[in-house]
Amino acid sequence: MPTASEPVPRGVFPVCSGETLVEDGYGGCQTSSSSSSSYGHSFLCEPDPVAMAAMKPVCPPSSPPTSAFTSLTVSVVPGVGYVFANATSCQPIKQSESGFLTGLFNATSGIVIIPEKGVDPRAYAPYARAMTAAGAFAVIVTDINEANVVRALSISLSPPRIWAVMGHGTYGGALATLLARSLYPRITTLILHAAAIPPDIDFSQGPLGNLDVVLNYGLLDSIVPPSKIHNSFQRVPGDVSANPFPLKGHYDFAYSTCHENHVGHGEGRGPRQESAMSAKDEMILLRQFTLVRPDPFAQTTARGLSYGDNTLLRPGRNDSKIYPKGGMLVEQIRLTLPQRHSAAGTKEPVRSLWILKPNHAPRGGYVYVAGAYVDPTAYFPFLFQVAAQGYLVALPQMERRLSLDPMLADQVLAFDHPILRTVPHNKWAIGGHSLGGYCAFSYASLPQRHNIVAVVTHSGLFTLPFGLLPSTVNLSQSSLPVCQIYGSLDGVVLGDPEYFRYSANDPPPRGRGLIANLTATRFIRMEGANHQQVGEYGSQTNDIIATIGHVEQETTYAQLTVDCLNEAMGYTASKHA
Repeated sequence: MPTASEPVPRGVFPVCSGETLVEDGYGGCQTSSSSSSSYGHSFLCEPDPVAMAAMKPVCPPSSPPTSAFTSLTVSVVPGVGYVFANATSCQPIKQSESGFLTGLFNATSGIVIIPEKGVDPRAYAPYARAMTAAGAFAVIVTDINEANVVRALSISLSPPRIWAVMGHGTYGGALATLLARSLYPRITTLILHAAAIPPDIDFSQGPLGNLDVVLNYGLLDSIVPPSKIHNSFQRVPGDVSANPFPLKGHYDFAYSTCHENHVGHGEGRGPRQESAMSAKDEMILLRQFTLVRPDPFAQTTARGLSYGDNTLLRPGRNDSKIYPKGGMLVEQIRLTLPQRHSAAGTKEPVRSLWILKPNHAPRGGYVYVAGAYVDPTAYFPFLFQVAAQGYLVALPQMERRLSLDPMLADQVLAFDHPILRTVPHNKWAIGGHSLGGYCAFSYASLPQRHNIVAVVTHSGLFTLPFGLLPSTVNLSQSSLPVCQIYGSLDGVVLGDPEYFRYSANDPPPRGRGLIANLTATRFIRMEGANHQQVGEYGSQTNDIIATIGHVEQETTYAQLTVDCLNEAMGYTASKHA
Protein backbone atom coordinates (compact mmCIF):
# COMPACT_ATOMS: atom_id res chain seq x y z
CA MET A 1 0.00 0.00 0.00
CA PRO A 2 1.46 3.43 -0.85
CA THR A 3 2.29 5.87 1.87
CA ALA A 4 0.49 9.15 2.35
CA SER A 5 3.17 10.97 0.41
CA GLU A 6 2.74 8.79 -2.66
CA PRO A 7 0.15 9.44 -5.36
CA VAL A 8 -3.10 7.55 -5.17
CA PRO A 9 -2.94 4.69 -7.71
CA ARG A 10 -5.63 3.92 -10.22
CA GLY A 11 -7.05 0.44 -10.06
CA VAL A 12 -9.01 -1.40 -7.41
CA PHE A 13 -11.10 0.09 -4.62
CA PRO A 14 -11.99 -2.47 -1.95
CA VAL A 15 -15.50 -3.04 -0.70
CA CYS A 16 -15.03 -2.71 3.06
CA SER A 17 -17.15 -4.57 5.56
CA GLY A 18 -17.32 -5.51 9.21
CA GLU A 19 -15.47 -3.18 11.56
CA THR A 20 -13.55 -1.60 8.67
CA LEU A 21 -16.35 0.24 7.01
CA VAL A 22 -14.60 2.98 5.08
CA GLU A 23 -11.80 3.01 2.53
CA ASP A 24 -8.89 5.21 3.41
CA GLY A 25 -8.27 6.71 -0.03
CA TYR A 26 -5.05 4.80 -0.60
CA GLY A 27 -6.53 1.43 -1.48
CA GLY A 28 -7.09 0.33 2.12
CA CYS A 29 -9.75 0.70 4.80
CA GLN A 30 -9.99 2.60 8.05
CA THR A 31 -12.06 1.75 11.11
CA SER A 32 -15.29 3.43 12.02
CA SER A 33 -13.73 4.67 15.25
CA SER A 34 -11.54 7.13 13.39
CA SER A 35 -12.49 10.77 14.05
CA SER A 36 -11.29 11.97 10.66
CA SER A 37 -12.47 11.32 7.15
CA SER A 38 -10.71 9.03 4.71
CA TYR A 39 -8.88 12.05 3.34
CA GLY A 40 -7.30 12.90 6.65
CA HIS A 41 -9.42 15.93 7.49
CA SER A 42 -10.55 16.46 11.07
CA PHE A 43 -14.15 17.46 11.62
CA LEU A 44 -15.92 18.98 14.57
CA CYS A 45 -19.11 17.09 13.64
CA GLU A 46 -18.35 13.38 13.52
CA PRO A 47 -20.69 10.77 12.02
CA ASP A 48 -23.08 9.17 14.49
CA PRO A 49 -23.67 5.39 14.70
CA VAL A 50 -26.57 5.56 12.23
CA ALA A 51 -24.32 7.21 9.65
CA MET A 52 -21.55 4.69 10.17
CA ALA A 53 -23.98 1.81 9.78
CA ALA A 54 -25.12 3.36 6.48
CA MET A 55 -21.51 3.27 5.26
CA LYS A 56 -21.55 -0.51 5.42
CA PRO A 57 -22.03 -2.20 2.03
CA VAL A 58 -24.46 -4.99 1.23
CA CYS A 59 -22.19 -7.61 -0.23
CA PRO A 60 -23.01 -10.40 -0.72
CA PRO A 61 -26.63 -9.35 -1.28
CA SER A 62 -29.24 -10.18 1.30
CA SER A 63 -31.19 -13.38 0.95
CA PRO A 64 -33.89 -13.11 -0.15
CA PRO A 65 -32.80 -10.00 -2.06
CA THR A 66 -34.47 -6.76 -1.01
CA SER A 67 -34.19 -5.22 -4.46
CA ALA A 68 -33.44 -6.09 -8.05
CA PHE A 69 -29.79 -5.13 -7.64
CA THR A 70 -27.03 -7.55 -6.82
CA SER A 71 -25.08 -5.61 -4.21
CA LEU A 72 -24.59 -2.18 -2.70
CA THR A 73 -21.01 -0.98 -2.58
CA VAL A 74 -19.38 1.94 -0.79
CA SER A 75 -16.06 3.09 -2.21
CA VAL A 76 -13.73 6.05 -2.05
CA VAL A 77 -12.69 7.72 -5.27
CA PRO A 78 -9.73 10.08 -4.80
CA GLY A 79 -10.52 13.65 -5.69
CA VAL A 80 -14.25 13.01 -5.60
CA GLY A 81 -15.54 11.32 -2.47
CA TYR A 82 -17.59 8.41 -1.22
CA VAL A 83 -19.39 6.58 -4.01
CA PHE A 84 -22.51 4.53 -3.27
CA ALA A 85 -23.57 2.28 -6.11
CA ASN A 86 -25.34 -0.91 -7.03
CA ALA A 87 -22.55 -3.07 -8.44
CA THR A 88 -22.92 -6.05 -10.71
CA SER A 89 -20.99 -8.30 -8.35
CA CYS A 90 -19.08 -8.31 -5.06
CA GLN A 91 -15.82 -7.86 -6.90
CA PRO A 92 -13.96 -4.63 -6.08
CA ILE A 93 -14.94 -1.61 -8.12
CA LYS A 94 -12.24 -0.67 -10.61
CA GLN A 95 -11.12 2.64 -12.01
CA SER A 96 -9.82 2.71 -15.56
CA GLU A 97 -6.81 4.67 -16.70
CA SER A 98 -9.18 7.32 -17.98
CA GLY A 99 -10.60 7.71 -14.48
CA PHE A 100 -14.00 6.06 -14.99
CA LEU A 101 -15.40 3.50 -12.59
CA THR A 102 -16.39 0.12 -14.01
CA GLY A 103 -18.49 -2.74 -12.69
CA LEU A 104 -21.34 -0.48 -11.61
CA PHE A 105 -25.05 -0.87 -12.23
CA ASN A 106 -26.10 1.58 -14.93
CA ALA A 107 -28.43 3.85 -12.95
CA THR A 108 -30.54 6.42 -14.77
CA SER A 109 -30.42 8.96 -11.94
CA GLY A 110 -27.97 9.99 -9.28
CA ILE A 111 -27.29 12.52 -6.54
CA VAL A 112 -24.27 14.51 -5.43
CA ILE A 113 -24.26 15.46 -1.74
CA ILE A 114 -22.27 18.51 -0.62
CA PRO A 115 -21.64 18.74 3.16
CA GLU A 116 -21.72 21.75 5.41
CA LYS A 117 -18.33 23.04 6.52
CA GLY A 118 -17.09 21.24 9.61
CA VAL A 119 -19.31 18.18 9.13
CA ASP A 120 -17.74 14.83 8.29
CA PRO A 121 -19.04 13.76 4.85
CA ARG A 122 -19.89 10.34 6.24
CA ALA A 123 -22.63 12.02 8.31
CA TYR A 124 -24.70 12.11 5.09
CA ALA A 125 -24.38 8.39 4.36
CA PRO A 126 -28.07 7.56 5.15
CA TYR A 127 -29.17 9.94 2.40
CA ALA A 128 -26.80 8.35 -0.11
CA ARG A 129 -27.86 4.88 0.94
CA ALA A 130 -31.58 5.70 0.52
CA MET A 131 -30.92 6.93 -3.00
CA THR A 132 -28.86 3.86 -3.87
CA ALA A 133 -31.43 1.48 -2.43
CA ALA A 134 -33.91 3.02 -4.86
CA GLY A 135 -31.64 2.04 -7.76
CA ALA A 136 -29.75 5.30 -8.20
CA PHE A 137 -26.13 6.40 -7.88
CA ALA A 138 -24.87 8.63 -5.05
CA VAL A 139 -21.68 10.54 -4.34
CA ILE A 140 -20.80 12.39 -1.12
CA VAL A 141 -18.17 14.95 -2.03
CA THR A 142 -15.21 15.10 0.36
CA ASP A 143 -12.83 17.62 -1.18
CA ILE A 144 -15.47 20.27 -1.73
CA ASN A 145 -15.07 22.50 -4.75
CA GLU A 146 -16.91 23.02 -8.00
CA ALA A 147 -14.43 21.01 -10.08
CA ASN A 148 -14.79 17.91 -7.91
CA VAL A 149 -18.57 18.10 -8.03
CA VAL A 150 -18.47 18.30 -11.82
CA ARG A 151 -16.06 15.35 -11.81
CA ALA A 152 -18.57 13.38 -9.74
CA LEU A 153 -21.19 13.90 -12.45
CA SER A 154 -19.00 12.04 -14.95
CA ILE A 155 -17.51 9.35 -12.77
CA SER A 156 -18.90 6.33 -14.63
CA LEU A 157 -18.55 5.14 -18.21
CA SER A 158 -22.37 5.19 -18.26
CA PRO A 159 -23.21 8.06 -15.91
CA PRO A 160 -26.81 8.79 -14.95
CA ARG A 161 -28.65 11.03 -17.39
CA ILE A 162 -30.31 12.99 -14.61
CA TRP A 163 -28.74 14.27 -11.42
CA ALA A 164 -29.94 15.78 -8.20
CA VAL A 165 -27.70 17.85 -5.97
CA MET A 166 -28.11 18.21 -2.22
CA GLY A 167 -26.37 20.87 -0.18
CA HIS A 168 -26.33 21.45 3.56
CA GLY A 169 -25.88 24.80 5.23
CA THR A 170 -24.25 28.02 4.18
CA TYR A 171 -21.35 26.21 2.54
CA GLY A 172 -22.83 23.14 0.87
CA GLY A 173 -26.12 24.87 0.11
CA ALA A 174 -24.52 27.81 -1.70
CA LEU A 175 -22.40 25.55 -3.90
CA ALA A 176 -25.32 23.25 -4.66
CA THR A 177 -27.48 26.22 -5.69
CA LEU A 178 -24.82 27.63 -8.00
CA LEU A 179 -24.32 24.26 -9.66
CA ALA A 180 -28.05 23.73 -10.14
CA ARG A 181 -28.28 27.07 -11.93
CA SER A 182 -25.30 26.47 -14.18
CA LEU A 183 -25.83 22.76 -14.93
CA TYR A 184 -29.61 22.64 -15.47
CA PRO A 185 -31.07 20.54 -17.13
CA ARG A 186 -28.42 17.97 -16.32
CA ILE A 187 -29.18 18.74 -12.68
CA THR A 188 -32.94 18.60 -12.38
CA THR A 189 -33.46 18.47 -8.60
CA LEU A 190 -32.03 20.76 -5.90
CA ILE A 191 -32.43 19.70 -2.26
CA LEU A 192 -31.27 22.19 0.36
CA HIS A 193 -30.97 21.51 4.08
CA ALA A 194 -30.72 24.62 6.27
CA ALA A 195 -29.80 26.80 3.31
CA ALA A 196 -31.44 29.78 1.61
CA ILE A 197 -31.44 30.68 -2.08
CA PRO A 198 -28.84 33.46 -2.59
CA PRO A 199 -30.39 36.85 -3.47
CA ASP A 200 -28.79 36.92 -6.92
CA ILE A 201 -30.27 33.58 -8.03
CA ASP A 202 -33.83 33.28 -9.32
CA PHE A 203 -35.43 29.93 -10.12
CA SER A 204 -38.97 31.30 -10.34
CA GLN A 205 -39.24 31.78 -14.09
CA GLY A 206 -37.89 30.75 -17.47
CA PRO A 207 -36.42 27.28 -18.03
CA LEU A 208 -35.17 27.19 -14.42
CA GLY A 209 -38.81 27.32 -13.34
CA ASN A 210 -38.87 23.59 -14.17
CA LEU A 211 -36.20 22.81 -11.57
CA ASP A 212 -37.43 20.52 -8.80
CA VAL A 213 -36.57 22.45 -5.60
CA VAL A 214 -36.83 21.17 -2.02
CA LEU A 215 -36.15 23.45 0.96
CA ASN A 216 -35.80 21.80 4.39
CA TYR A 217 -35.20 24.08 7.33
CA GLY A 218 -35.26 24.04 11.11
CA LEU A 219 -37.29 26.49 13.14
CA LEU A 220 -34.53 26.44 15.78
CA ASP A 221 -31.82 27.35 13.26
CA SER A 222 -30.01 30.52 14.33
CA ILE A 223 -27.36 30.29 11.57
CA VAL A 224 -29.81 30.29 8.66
CA PRO A 225 -33.02 31.41 10.41
CA PRO A 226 -36.46 30.62 8.98
CA SER A 227 -36.92 34.23 7.84
CA LYS A 228 -34.12 33.74 5.29
CA ILE A 229 -35.84 30.66 3.90
CA HIS A 230 -39.16 32.51 3.70
CA ASN A 231 -37.44 35.30 1.78
CA SER A 232 -36.29 32.68 -0.73
CA PHE A 233 -39.85 31.76 -1.64
CA GLN A 234 -40.14 34.59 -4.15
CA ARG A 235 -37.12 33.20 -6.06
CA VAL A 236 -38.18 29.56 -6.39
CA PRO A 237 -40.81 27.83 -8.54
CA GLY A 238 -44.32 27.79 -7.14
CA ASP A 239 -44.21 24.00 -6.93
CA VAL A 240 -41.26 24.11 -4.51
CA SER A 241 -41.43 21.77 -1.52
CA ALA A 242 -40.78 23.80 1.67
CA ASN A 243 -40.59 21.76 4.85
CA PRO A 244 -40.15 23.37 8.29
CA PHE A 245 -38.96 21.10 11.11
CA PRO A 246 -40.01 22.56 14.49
CA LEU A 247 -37.32 20.88 16.61
CA LYS A 248 -34.32 21.09 14.30
CA GLY A 249 -31.37 23.43 14.41
CA HIS A 250 -28.72 23.97 11.77
CA TYR A 251 -26.68 20.81 12.23
CA ASP A 252 -29.58 18.46 12.87
CA PHE A 253 -29.93 17.66 9.16
CA ALA A 254 -26.72 15.62 9.27
CA TYR A 255 -26.35 12.32 11.08
CA SER A 256 -23.57 13.66 13.26
CA THR A 257 -22.55 14.23 16.86
CA CYS A 258 -23.29 17.95 16.54
CA HIS A 259 -26.72 19.14 17.51
CA GLU A 260 -28.90 22.19 17.02
CA ASN A 261 -26.63 25.14 16.16
CA HIS A 262 -23.48 23.99 17.94
CA VAL A 263 -20.39 22.27 16.58
CA GLY A 264 -18.23 20.06 18.73
CA HIS A 265 -19.26 20.04 22.37
CA GLY A 266 -21.06 23.40 22.19
CA GLU A 267 -21.89 25.31 25.37
CA GLY A 268 -20.23 22.73 27.57
CA ARG A 269 -22.38 19.86 26.35
CA GLY A 270 -20.79 16.61 25.28
CA PRO A 271 -21.02 15.43 21.66
CA ARG A 272 -24.27 13.82 20.70
CA GLN A 273 -24.06 10.03 20.69
CA GLU A 274 -27.58 9.17 19.51
CA SER A 275 -28.96 10.01 16.09
CA ALA A 276 -30.17 13.60 15.61
CA MET A 277 -33.03 12.25 13.52
CA SER A 278 -36.41 11.28 14.87
CA ALA A 279 -38.08 8.41 13.05
CA LYS A 280 -40.69 10.78 11.59
CA ASP A 281 -38.10 13.31 10.38
CA GLU A 282 -36.01 10.53 8.89
CA MET A 283 -38.98 9.15 6.98
CA ILE A 284 -39.85 12.59 5.57
CA LEU A 285 -36.30 13.43 4.55
CA LEU A 286 -35.33 10.08 3.09
CA ARG A 287 -38.57 9.87 1.11
CA GLN A 288 -37.59 13.07 -0.67
CA PHE A 289 -34.72 11.17 -2.24
CA THR A 290 -36.91 8.37 -3.55
CA LEU A 291 -38.99 11.04 -5.33
CA VAL A 292 -36.03 12.25 -7.42
CA ARG A 293 -37.17 11.88 -11.02
CA PRO A 294 -35.37 9.69 -13.59
CA ASP A 295 -36.46 12.36 -16.11
CA PRO A 296 -36.87 16.14 -15.94
CA PHE A 297 -40.23 17.67 -15.14
CA ALA A 298 -42.60 17.47 -18.11
CA GLN A 299 -42.85 20.92 -19.66
CA THR A 300 -45.96 22.28 -21.32
CA THR A 301 -45.65 22.48 -25.10
CA ALA A 302 -45.96 25.74 -27.00
CA ARG A 303 -49.41 24.68 -28.17
CA GLY A 304 -50.49 24.05 -24.60
CA LEU A 305 -49.22 27.42 -23.40
CA SER A 306 -51.01 29.17 -26.26
CA TYR A 307 -54.32 28.29 -24.60
CA GLY A 308 -53.31 30.48 -21.69
CA ASP A 309 -52.92 33.50 -23.98
CA ASN A 310 -56.17 35.46 -23.78
CA THR A 311 -55.41 37.23 -27.04
CA LEU A 312 -55.49 33.89 -28.83
CA LEU A 313 -58.72 32.92 -27.05
CA ARG A 314 -60.62 35.73 -28.72
CA PRO A 315 -62.45 34.72 -31.91
CA GLY A 316 -61.78 36.66 -35.06
CA ARG A 317 -58.03 36.23 -35.14
CA ASN A 318 -56.41 33.95 -37.70
CA ASP A 319 -54.76 31.93 -34.95
CA SER A 320 -57.60 32.04 -32.43
CA LYS A 321 -58.86 28.84 -30.84
CA ILE A 322 -61.70 26.77 -32.23
CA TYR A 323 -64.65 26.82 -29.86
CA PRO A 324 -67.12 23.95 -29.54
CA LYS A 325 -70.43 24.55 -31.30
CA GLY A 326 -72.39 27.01 -29.18
CA GLY A 327 -69.44 27.46 -26.85
CA MET A 328 -68.90 30.45 -24.57
CA LEU A 329 -65.85 32.69 -24.73
CA VAL A 330 -63.13 31.60 -22.29
CA GLU A 331 -60.65 33.70 -20.34
CA GLN A 332 -57.55 32.40 -18.54
CA ILE A 333 -56.88 34.03 -15.14
CA ARG A 334 -53.97 33.31 -12.85
CA LEU A 335 -54.72 33.70 -9.15
CA THR A 336 -52.55 33.14 -6.09
CA LEU A 337 -53.71 30.64 -3.51
CA PRO A 338 -53.81 32.10 0.02
CA GLN A 339 -50.72 31.33 2.05
CA ARG A 340 -51.37 29.26 5.12
CA HIS A 341 -49.51 30.42 8.23
CA SER A 342 -48.90 28.21 11.22
CA ALA A 343 -48.81 29.12 14.88
CA ALA A 344 -45.04 28.60 14.77
CA GLY A 345 -44.66 31.50 12.35
CA THR A 346 -43.97 29.47 9.21
CA LYS A 347 -45.62 30.18 5.91
CA GLU A 348 -46.08 28.43 2.62
CA PRO A 349 -44.55 29.32 -0.74
CA VAL A 350 -46.67 31.30 -3.16
CA ARG A 351 -48.60 28.86 -5.35
CA SER A 352 -50.69 29.61 -8.43
CA LEU A 353 -54.28 28.72 -9.20
CA TRP A 354 -55.09 28.85 -12.89
CA ILE A 355 -58.70 29.56 -13.82
CA LEU A 356 -60.37 28.89 -17.17
CA LYS A 357 -63.50 31.01 -16.92
CA PRO A 358 -66.47 31.17 -19.29
CA ASN A 359 -67.69 34.71 -19.97
CA HIS A 360 -71.23 33.82 -18.82
CA ALA A 361 -72.29 32.74 -15.36
CA PRO A 362 -70.80 29.25 -14.96
CA ARG A 363 -73.03 26.20 -14.72
CA GLY A 364 -70.67 24.69 -12.16
CA GLY A 365 -67.07 24.42 -11.07
CA TYR A 366 -64.50 21.71 -11.77
CA VAL A 367 -61.27 21.42 -9.75
CA TYR A 368 -58.74 19.55 -11.87
CA VAL A 369 -55.54 18.03 -10.48
CA ALA A 370 -52.61 17.43 -12.84
CA GLY A 371 -50.83 14.11 -13.24
CA ALA A 372 -47.49 13.35 -11.61
CA TYR A 373 -44.63 15.72 -12.54
CA VAL A 374 -46.77 17.54 -15.12
CA ASP A 375 -47.23 21.32 -15.18
CA PRO A 376 -50.96 22.05 -14.72
CA THR A 377 -50.87 24.39 -17.73
CA ALA A 378 -50.38 21.31 -19.95
CA TYR A 379 -54.11 20.60 -19.56
CA PHE A 380 -55.22 24.00 -20.89
CA PRO A 381 -56.26 22.78 -24.40
CA PHE A 382 -58.49 19.95 -23.12
CA LEU A 383 -59.99 21.95 -20.25
CA PHE A 384 -60.50 25.01 -22.47
CA GLN A 385 -63.22 23.01 -24.19
CA VAL A 386 -64.80 22.09 -20.86
CA ALA A 387 -64.83 25.77 -19.86
CA ALA A 388 -66.28 26.77 -23.24
CA GLN A 389 -69.30 24.62 -22.41
CA GLY A 390 -70.03 26.57 -19.26
CA TYR A 391 -67.85 25.18 -16.45
CA LEU A 392 -65.32 27.22 -14.48
CA VAL A 393 -62.16 25.11 -14.25
CA ALA A 394 -59.58 25.56 -11.46
CA LEU A 395 -56.08 24.04 -11.74
CA PRO A 396 -53.95 24.31 -8.59
CA GLN A 397 -50.17 24.28 -8.53
CA MET A 398 -48.79 21.35 -6.52
CA GLU A 399 -45.75 20.72 -4.37
CA ARG A 400 -43.10 18.97 -6.50
CA ARG A 401 -45.85 18.45 -9.08
CA LEU A 402 -47.09 15.49 -7.04
CA SER A 403 -50.77 15.37 -6.14
CA LEU A 404 -50.48 13.30 -2.96
CA ASP A 405 -52.37 15.62 -0.62
CA PRO A 406 -56.16 15.50 -1.00
CA MET A 407 -56.44 18.72 1.01
CA LEU A 408 -55.11 20.51 -2.05
CA ALA A 409 -58.67 20.36 -3.42
CA ASP A 410 -60.03 21.53 -0.09
CA GLN A 411 -57.77 24.58 -0.23
CA VAL A 412 -59.23 25.53 -3.62
CA LEU A 413 -62.83 24.98 -2.56
CA ALA A 414 -62.27 27.04 0.60
CA PHE A 415 -60.74 29.94 -1.33
CA ASP A 416 -63.15 32.86 -0.95
CA HIS A 417 -62.44 34.74 -4.17
CA PRO A 418 -65.01 36.73 -6.21
CA ILE A 419 -64.33 34.65 -9.33
CA LEU A 420 -64.86 31.36 -7.50
CA ARG A 421 -67.99 32.72 -5.86
CA THR A 422 -69.62 32.91 -9.30
CA VAL A 423 -70.00 29.11 -9.23
CA PRO A 424 -73.53 28.16 -8.04
CA HIS A 425 -73.82 26.72 -4.56
CA ASN A 426 -73.30 22.95 -4.41
CA LYS A 427 -72.25 22.78 -8.06
CA TRP A 428 -68.59 21.77 -7.70
CA ALA A 429 -66.98 18.59 -9.02
CA ILE A 430 -63.42 17.34 -8.82
CA GLY A 431 -61.23 15.39 -11.22
CA GLY A 432 -57.72 14.72 -12.33
CA HIS A 433 -55.41 12.83 -14.63
CA SER A 434 -53.48 9.74 -13.52
CA LEU A 435 -52.01 10.52 -10.07
CA GLY A 436 -54.26 13.59 -10.03
CA GLY A 437 -57.15 11.14 -10.14
CA TYR A 438 -55.80 9.54 -6.96
CA CYS A 439 -55.96 12.96 -5.29
CA ALA A 440 -59.56 13.40 -6.50
CA PHE A 441 -60.63 9.96 -5.30
CA SER A 442 -58.87 10.51 -1.97
CA TYR A 443 -60.68 13.79 -1.44
CA ALA A 444 -64.00 12.20 -2.31
CA SER A 445 -63.39 9.51 0.32
CA LEU A 446 -62.82 11.98 3.17
CA PRO A 447 -65.52 11.93 5.85
CA GLN A 448 -65.32 15.71 6.24
CA ARG A 449 -64.89 17.85 3.15
CA HIS A 450 -66.61 20.50 1.07
CA ASN A 451 -69.63 19.35 -0.84
CA ILE A 452 -68.93 17.99 -4.33
CA VAL A 453 -71.45 16.44 -6.68
CA ALA A 454 -69.20 14.24 -8.83
CA VAL A 455 -65.72 12.91 -9.55
CA VAL A 456 -64.67 12.86 -13.22
CA THR A 457 -61.18 11.48 -13.82
CA HIS A 458 -59.04 10.48 -16.77
CA SER A 459 -57.08 7.27 -16.16
CA GLY A 460 -57.26 8.09 -12.46
CA LEU A 461 -55.43 5.92 -9.96
CA PHE A 462 -57.21 4.30 -7.05
CA THR A 463 -53.89 2.91 -5.75
CA LEU A 464 -50.47 4.53 -5.56
CA PRO A 465 -48.16 2.51 -7.81
CA PHE A 466 -44.73 3.27 -6.37
CA GLY A 467 -44.92 2.79 -2.64
CA LEU A 468 -45.09 6.45 -1.65
CA LEU A 469 -48.04 5.75 0.61
CA PRO A 470 -49.43 2.25 1.18
CA SER A 471 -52.91 3.40 0.30
CA THR A 472 -55.79 2.31 -1.89
CA VAL A 473 -58.82 4.58 -2.08
CA ASN A 474 -62.04 2.68 -1.55
CA LEU A 475 -65.26 4.25 -2.82
CA SER A 476 -67.29 1.06 -2.89
CA GLN A 477 -69.65 2.40 -0.21
CA SER A 478 -69.92 5.91 -1.67
CA SER A 479 -72.98 6.97 -3.67
CA LEU A 480 -71.09 9.90 -5.24
CA PRO A 481 -71.28 9.75 -9.07
CA VAL A 482 -67.92 8.83 -10.59
CA CYS A 483 -66.84 8.83 -14.24
CA GLN A 484 -63.55 7.14 -15.06
CA ILE A 485 -62.61 7.98 -18.67
CA TYR A 486 -59.66 6.08 -20.12
CA GLY A 487 -58.03 5.07 -23.39
CA SER A 488 -57.79 1.58 -24.82
CA LEU A 489 -54.08 2.19 -25.55
CA ASP A 490 -53.13 3.62 -22.16
CA GLY A 491 -49.79 2.00 -21.37
CA VAL A 492 -49.27 3.79 -18.05
CA VAL A 493 -52.56 3.01 -16.29
CA LEU A 494 -53.88 -0.27 -17.64
CA GLY A 495 -56.80 0.28 -19.97
CA ASP A 496 -59.07 -2.38 -18.48
CA PRO A 497 -62.21 -1.67 -16.42
CA GLU A 498 -61.39 -4.58 -14.13
CA TYR A 499 -58.17 -2.83 -13.15
CA PHE A 500 -60.15 0.15 -11.90
CA ARG A 501 -62.94 -1.78 -10.20
CA TYR A 502 -60.85 -4.03 -7.98
CA SER A 503 -57.90 -3.54 -5.70
CA ALA A 504 -54.69 -3.21 -7.71
CA ASN A 505 -52.82 -5.19 -5.07
CA ASP A 506 -54.07 -8.43 -6.63
CA PRO A 507 -54.79 -9.33 -10.23
CA PRO A 508 -58.32 -8.88 -11.57
CA PRO A 509 -61.08 -9.78 -11.69
CA ARG A 510 -61.41 -10.67 -8.02
CA GLY A 511 -58.64 -8.80 -6.25
CA ARG A 512 -59.25 -8.12 -2.58
CA GLY A 513 -62.68 -6.80 -3.30
CA LEU A 514 -64.38 -3.93 -5.03
CA ILE A 515 -62.96 -0.45 -4.57
CA ALA A 516 -65.61 1.27 -6.68
CA ASN A 517 -69.38 1.42 -6.35
CA LEU A 518 -70.44 -0.17 -9.62
CA THR A 519 -73.87 1.45 -9.41
CA ALA A 520 -72.50 4.98 -9.06
CA THR A 521 -69.39 4.55 -11.23
CA ARG A 522 -69.16 4.63 -15.02
CA PHE A 523 -66.08 3.33 -16.82
CA ILE A 524 -65.89 5.03 -20.22
CA ARG A 525 -63.40 3.54 -22.65
CA MET A 526 -62.22 5.48 -25.69
CA GLU A 527 -60.79 3.38 -28.48
CA GLY A 528 -57.38 4.45 -29.78
CA ALA A 529 -56.70 6.92 -26.95
CA ASN A 530 -53.60 6.73 -24.78
CA HIS A 531 -52.32 8.27 -21.52
CA GLN A 532 -50.24 11.27 -22.55
CA GLN A 533 -52.68 12.86 -25.01
CA VAL A 534 -54.86 14.08 -22.17
CA GLY A 535 -52.33 16.90 -21.79
CA GLU A 536 -49.75 18.80 -23.81
CA TYR A 537 -46.46 17.71 -22.23
CA GLY A 538 -44.77 15.50 -24.82
CA SER A 539 -44.04 11.80 -24.75
CA GLN A 540 -44.34 9.58 -21.69
CA THR A 541 -42.37 6.47 -20.81
CA ASN A 542 -44.26 3.17 -21.21
CA ASP A 543 -47.23 4.76 -22.98
CA ILE A 544 -48.56 3.24 -26.19
CA ILE A 545 -48.78 5.23 -29.42
CA ALA A 546 -52.35 6.41 -29.91
CA THR A 547 -54.22 5.58 -33.11
CA ILE A 548 -56.26 8.78 -32.93
CA GLY A 549 -54.97 12.33 -33.10
CA HIS A 550 -54.16 14.51 -30.11
CA VAL A 551 -56.88 17.04 -30.89
CA GLU A 552 -59.48 14.30 -31.42
CA GLN A 553 -58.68 12.77 -28.04
CA GLU A 554 -58.83 16.15 -26.28
CA THR A 555 -62.14 17.04 -27.93
CA THR A 556 -63.75 13.70 -27.17
CA TYR A 557 -62.48 13.60 -23.58
CA ALA A 558 -63.81 17.14 -23.05
CA GLN A 559 -67.26 16.22 -24.36
CA LEU A 560 -67.39 13.04 -22.25
CA THR A 561 -66.36 15.10 -19.21
CA VAL A 562 -69.07 17.70 -19.84
CA ASP A 563 -71.66 14.95 -20.32
CA CYS A 564 -70.73 13.49 -16.92
CA LEU A 565 -70.82 16.92 -15.24
CA ASN A 566 -74.15 17.85 -16.80
CA GLU A 567 -75.71 14.61 -15.63
CA ALA A 568 -74.29 14.83 -12.09
CA MET A 569 -75.44 18.44 -11.70
CA GLY A 570 -78.94 17.73 -12.95
CA TYR A 571 -78.76 19.55 -16.29
CA THR A 572 -79.48 16.39 -18.27
CA ALA A 573 -81.35 13.23 -17.41
CA SER A 574 -79.29 10.20 -16.56
CA LYS A 575 -78.68 7.90 -19.51
CA HIS A 576 -77.61 5.09 -17.24
CA ALA A 577 -80.47 4.87 -14.76
